[in-house]
Amino acid sequence: MTIGAVLLAVYLGVMAPVSASANDVSGSTIVVTEIPTVAPVRAVGHQGQSFTYLGQQRSTFPTGVAPATMPTQASDATELRQQIKSASRPGAFSAAGDDPKLSADQNFCVGLDASYQPGGVAVSYDRLCQVTTVQVSRYISGCRPNNCAPSGQATFRLIVVGYGARGDRSAGYVIHADAWKVQGANMENETLSISPYCLLGAGSLCELDSALDTTIGNWELDGGQGGTIIVTSPEQGAAGADKININDVGIAITAGFWTGAASNSQLLTSRELTCDSATYVTAGRGCRYTDFVPTFMLDAKQYPESARHIADALYKRVPVVPDPGGRTFPGSIESKQPLTRNYYDTNLQAAATKAKDAACAQYFPNKSAGYDCDEYPFNKTYQNAGSGGPFTIRAIPATDNRGAGGKFGSYLTDTRILDGNPFFVSIANTVPPTS
Repeated sequence: MTIGAVLLAVYLGVMAPVSASANDVSGSTIVVTEIPTVAPVRAVGHQGQSFTYLGQQRSTFPTGVAPATMPTQASDATELRQQIKSASRPGAFSAAGDDPKLSADQNFCVGLDASYQPGGVAVSYDRLCQVTTVQVSRYISGCRPNNCAPSGQATFRLIVVGYGARGDRSAGYVIHADAWKVQGANMENETLSISPYCLLGAGSLCELDSALDTTIGNWELDGGQGGTIIVTSPEQGAAGADKININDVGIAITAGFWTGAASNSQLLTSRELTCDSATYVTAGRGCRYTDFVPTFMLDAKQYPESARHIADALYKRVPVVPDPGGRTFPGSIESKQPLTRNYYDTNLQAAATKAKDAACAQYFPNKSAGYDCDEYPFNKTYQNAGSGGPFTIRAIPATDNRGAGGKFGSYLTDTRILDGNPFFVSIANTVPPTS
């Protein structure tokens, strides 16, 4: 029997839902099934939280537990690739107990439960983790997976780490395929191609490097090193003042015969990547994983009065003014109601300042010199005192208020939080009690 008379089926772990008709295998049809894959038992700290925001599944890591092995400050895709290559060396930056064949980021992803869910998880605004199991099965003509054993089979673990760049409209995806099990005559000669794919959400479609493409035997001999593929996001056709492109980016697996007679593909679940050219964030151009909602962490040791005010508002420790009237303040992770940055709506900012000043005059008419009226939610959010939602003000030392405000402004800039992007607020260290 010639290889052209063989059917090829690709089985992918942790997949997007597949319709029932896709399981009706006849002729040269690819059948997709899920191989359950779970994280190994490892202690990697906080596993993060998931929640639904505006109808989409989001993630946050309140304590900031995420791999921080390399900067992604890059002027172009070539520089980003060089940075990723350097940081992705096996054993680079690894901690005790890590797999020496993996990089620090890959070790982190492998030990994180959420990495094994469909599409993986964004662990920070510029990091994505995905781990799954892939199985390529070959069937002779006339056979189906439900009534024949495969004539050849290859199974491997796929580890994907995504990096969003700052300074360039690009993201890098490090592909690592290991733990190979190959059986069946000439199965190692069949081909396997791995590449990201893009689905347009807004603006213009992202552009891809060439796929990582070789025989299964070569993938196995490579020891899982795989390679890096860069996704770029052109400014032409981008949307709005910030020149935004939104794409769902995922991993495509293609298996084929060594003769090139036939090949078939399957797409792993994607995650949203936003690229922009905003001038008011660090490095101007950049890309971030928008499934991740960052958390602004204010240190109570550095800014005790600002931290106390926020904690009293969010957690109802003591009454605040003005009285919110039973309404809940947004911003805490527990509320699942993030704040959103307001950069462009200066009229709303002015309305918030006016409302704050009026409340300050009403509740703190005799505040001491060197004191400011602090406000929450922050002025530069769409939930501020001018929004019609609950807000609170308190007279606190100006040094505390302005120091915390400067910290907040730097956070928005460094974390690439754009106009309308969500974020949470949390307090580090013990919040002093309110007398």
